[in-house]
Order: sequence, then C-alpha cells, then structure tokens
Amino acid sequence: MTDREKTTRSNQIATVVFVVGLFAVPVWQAVSDHSEYRAGRRSQATPRVLTIVQLPWQAWRQTDDQSDVIERVGAWNSHLRQALSDHELDVTEDSPFHQFVRPRIQSALTSLFNECNSKVFVGEDGWLFYAPDLAHVGAKSKNVGVPPYQDAREAIADFRRQLEERGIELILLPTPVKPCVYPEQLNGGISSDRPLWAPGFDDLLRWMDDQQIAYVDPTETLVKMKSSAKGPSFLKTDTHWTPAAMMATAKQLALKVFDRVTFQQPGGTVYHSVKREVVNRGDLAKQLPGLPGGGDRFPAETVVTERVLNAAGQPWRDDGQPKVMLLGDSFANIYSDESMGWGVSAGLAERLSLALQRPVRTIVLNDGGATGTREVLSQRLNTDPGYLARVRVVIWQFAVRDLTSKEWTPIDLAASEGVTP
Repeated sequence: MTDREKTTRSNQIATVVFVVGLFAVPVWQAVSDHSEYRAGRRSQATPRVLTIVQLPWQAWRQTDDQSDVIERVGAWNSHLRQALSDHELDVTEDSPFHQFVRPRIQSALTSLFNECNSKVFVGEDGWLFYAPDLAHVGAKSKNVGVPPYQDAREAIADFRRQLEERGIELILLPTPVKPCVYPEQLNGGISSDRPLWAPGFDDLLRWMDDQQIAYVDPTETLVKMKSSAKGPSFLKTDTHWTPAAMMATAKQLALKVFDRVTFQQPGGTVYHSVKREVVNRGDLAKQLPGLPGGGDRFPAETVVTERVLNAAGQPWRDDGQPKVMLLGDSFANIYSDESMGWGVSAGLAERLSLALQRPVRTIVLNDGGATGTREVLSQRLNTDPGYLARVRVVIWQFAVRDLTSKEWTPIDLAASEGVTP
C-alpha cells in the first residue's frame, strides 16, 4: 500500500469515527428516553433530542397576549432563547452518555493527576480542599495603594458604628479556612506548625486593633490543635472544622464576651451536653458524584459531637430574650443544620450558650456570613424595631475566604429601641 493509499484509508476511518460519534449520542439519548417512557418514568413519548423542533411554536403560543406584531416577535425571541437554553441544560444533564462518561473521566483525572473538578482539589494523603479557599490564600490586592480588604473594612466599621449607637458591643470572628490551618496537606514541603494567612490578613488584624474592634482569631489555636490529642481541627473531606475545633473557638469567644460585657444577672447552670457519634461524607467528597471508587478513596468520616440540651433535657433552641447574638455562616451551622449531615443542636451557637450558660439568638445563613446575615438583621428590625432591645453583644462570624470572594456592602439597620439592662 502506497503512502497516498494509507493517508486516504486513515482519512476514511477518521470520517467514519466522526460520523458514528456524531449520531451515536443522540441515538443513545433517544433509546434511553423511549425506555424511560415505557417504564413510566417519562411523560412524553417524543425523545428529547426531537422536541427541539416544537420549541419555536411553543414559544410563539406564549406570546398570544401581545397585539403588536413587533412586540410579539421580540417576546417570541426572548421565550425561544430561554426555551433553547433550558432544553440544552435538560438534555446535557440527563444524557446517559454524560452520566456514563463524566464520572469515568473524573476518576481517571483524580487517580492520575489528583485533579477532581473546578471546585475540589486533592491534596496530600487524600485531603480535599475547596477551590475558593485556595484562591483566597493566594489572592493579591487588586488595587495598588488601597489597603487590603478595603470594602470589608468599611462594612465592618459601619456595622460597629450602628451597633455602638444602640449600646451594643461587636466581636468579630474571622474563621480560617482549611488551607490556612493545613498548608502542609497542599504541599509536603510547607511547614505544618505555622498558619498560611492570605496576603493582607495580618494588616486587617492590625487595623482592627488600631480601631479597637474586638475580635477572636482562632487560627493559631487550630494549628496547635493538629498535634494535640484533640486534633485534627478540620474534617479531611469537608470544607469545615471539626467539633473539637469549633468547641475550642466557642470557649475563646465566651472569654472575649465576658471581657467586653458585664452582665447584671449571673447565669445559672442552664445548659449541659451529651456526646453523640456522627458518620458522614464530607461536602467536598459529595461534590464528586458517581466517582467510581470514590467511596473507597474518600470514605465517610466519624466525629463525636456534643449536643447541647437545656435544663429540662430538651435540645437547645434559639428563643427567649437573650443578650448575646450570633451572626454566622456554615461554620456556625455545620453541627446544627441537619441537612448538612453532621448532627443537630451541636453548632457554634449551642456551644457558645453552653460556655456562657446563657441563651444566644442567631441569624445563621450558609454562605451568607459577609452580607446576608446583616441584611436579614436589617429586615427583622424593620419588622420589629425592638428586635435588638435586650442584646448587649453581637458576634459576627464569617469565613475569611469571604474577604476576597464576596461583596461587602454597608447595610443600614432600621431604628431600634434602646438597650434594656
């Protein structure tokens, strides 16, 4: 066979492979849709790959209320574009080809290159890291000559001012993320006895000192905990800290509260705790859906939580007229929010109540520590101007990644009643 004949044969083979691949996916999808329809799991007999031809007419029918032709064509175009986008998403996500191939490609990338996906990074010894956390510790200032985290500084200063006007103390809890505490699990050559702070974070702490803004930075404590009997301080396959790390932080917070606020009435023994073992897979491991062998490489973890109960033996509740309030995100919520899978009645608010022996009011939003919790506080004050009437101290917890990944907007609080001693 001559070189020319070999080239022609190769081109023919490549063409056949391309054509087969081009039609194989929609045919596979059509067969799968028909099987789903016959099994009663799909309402339409028409395969999804063919329903696209019905979209223009369906979009046109949605514009029947438009009398002007030009306006109707414009509305039809808008409806059609949305329908096409929804159709593409539906076909892509539910495609049997997509569901079969993606986890196997993911498994190969994880095994060969320690590459999971855009949100998860595999470190040393199977430690998983959240990509935005890595982005935070490596972030550089965007504006030359502007202090690091300037928008956060402005929001913090504004919030402190508004609380002071109501006679309320503010204590910040910037919560370290896993790379800050476990840099050695990213690279074995990094020291394990020192935290990995993001550039500018120490400047932020100095600014808070200069402004006399109270805060608790638990990073050093969590780093030391790694080599103690209480360690580890972070879950191996989850974004969040361990119960022991959260408990240690709650004790630090309680000491800071007692240092800043004098309560006229001493607290009694209102709360106690009971230990409970919890087994769960971390949120980062769960972001690797359908990964063959994923359950073996990233197995479930076992932790011991301490559920907080009141004097009657009932689970802790956010009720009453407390003088302490906690604004927080998923770090505060992980052992409280049942949907996260790590237990209930054992979160940061509960542990703080136990340490203070006082009730704690909460506004806790997963991924909402930077701005969302203050927005909810403002809304509640609009509804109930006396919402903060008895509060003496507000603890504002947020993940340090929010300093570089979230918008920090000053939020105006509605007028509230004065503080009741």
